[in-house]
Amino acid sequence: MTYAISARVSILAELKIACVETQYRLYIYKHFLVRYNSKSRSRQIFIQQTTASGTRYERDLESLFLKGTNPPLYLIGNEKIRCKILNTG
Repeated sequence: MTYAISARVSILAELKIACVETQYRLYIYKHFLVRYNSKSRSRQIFIQQTTASGTRYERDLESLFLKGTNPPLYLIGNEKIRCKILNTG
């Protein structure tokens, strides 16, 4: 017999960002974030990694760096893409 388990986890922050031509919503939780692309209706989960400065989230060959007021940095393999935070209002 299989049982479904559900849990409520509080969102710490929500950001709307643009990386080149694509806009995402980032839902930041305690140890992970969810990147949502409303155009393709896709969601990816990034796991938080320990870093000396800022916060890094990873999945497969992708990384998102969030550091203070600096624009988010998105890496696909070795390709660096500077993102910008959009007005969420």
